[in-house]
Amino acid sequence: MKRVYIVTYDLSNPGRNYENLLKRIKTYSGWARLGGSAYLIFTEQSAVQIRDYLTPALDTNDKLYVGRMA
Repeated sequence: MKRVYIVTYDLSNPGRNYENLLKRIKTYSGWARLGGSAYLIFTEQSAVQIRDYLTPALDTNDKLYVGRMA
């Protein structure tokens, strides 16, 4: 069953190129940018699966939140 998740991130080094992170987010067929660094994703994956897919595009000191919308 597909669900909607919110994905937000805090990049510790904003001068760095985070295009890879945005490309990964946009690989989901259902996504929308809410503004700034917040996106909605519509997928059958779990929050953990989304997190694990996006994490390689981040630096170790960046923050990522993935939560299921009610």
